Amino acid sequence: MKESRLFQILYYLMDHESCTAEYLSRELEVSLRTIYRDIDRLSEAGIPIYTTQGRGGGIKLMEGFTLKKALLSGEEREMILSSLESLQLVGRNSDAILRKLSSLFQMQQDHWLEVEYSQWGGGAWDPRRFALLKEAILCLEEVDLEYYNAQGQHSNRRVRPLRLLFKSYAWYLKGFDCDKEAFRIFKLSRIVRIKSTGKSFERMEYPAIMNRQDVEMMEVRLHFSPSLAFRVYDEFDPSAIHKEMDGSLVVASTLPSGQWLEGYLLSFGAGVEVLSPQWLQQSLLAEAKKIVCMYNT
Repeated sequence: MKESRLFQILYYLMDHESCTAEYLSRELEVSLRTIYRDIDRLSEAGIPIYTTQGRGGGIKLMEGFTLKKALLSGEEREMILSSLESLQLVGRNSDAILRKLSSLFQMQQDHWLEVEYSQWGGGAWDPRRFALLKEAILCLEEVDLEYYNAQGQHSNRRVRPLRLLFKSYAWYLKGFDCDKEAFRIFKLSRIVRIKSTGKSFERMEYPAIMNRQDVEMMEVRLHFSPSLAFRVYDEFDPSAIHKEMDGSLVVASTLPSGQWLEGYLLSFGAGVEVLSPQWLQQSLLAEAKKIVCMYNT
């Protein structure tokens, strides 16, 4: 308790120019004698703290003091404050920690970082889904998910959530599917509903190398018109892209097969041509004919 009180005094003095012993005595609910004894202990520990008498006097820290025993470089302090700012954006209340560390590091919060997880054209980011999964992971509690997979199939899953993953512009949940008795990855945007079960589980580690076994992958070669270069460079690895003399782009990549792939390629309209496999060409052609038929009726 004594150590906690000493830090409270130190934090307050770093955030204010000065204060009186009477004020600290009231706030910390200890006697004046205890406050003066704490000031002596801080001074003995090498903290440049002193008291002045008279009007405008009080307890002060030497101007420009920073707690260098934190053993953090300026860059490391900036990284810590930036990380705390990003936590606020996913529903983590870190205001008090930010204020304390900003005083501790003698650094101003410039709020230079802004992160928004909602998609363009979508609704506002709802931190409740993220927060519920985070708590379930930390508390080792199973959750029920209503989920749509990459093939558009709807299912209800009982999952042991293990880790949240941000990869390639999207959030994912890595967990153990109790129904399939296998490790799985779930895309957060495809989770329609999350419900806590109150059922706990033993801590388990997600395998270091784990392929998405619920999705069959396939190799494709695609030819894009120059007008779609912005999407190609956004959505494919640069090493998979070959630029032709006319500015068009050929992409060799591995993508999930099935209904998702057809819908994804159709989103490029007439700007993409499937070079291989041939059966995918025929599948897209059949889908395009259905679309034409629908609008001609």
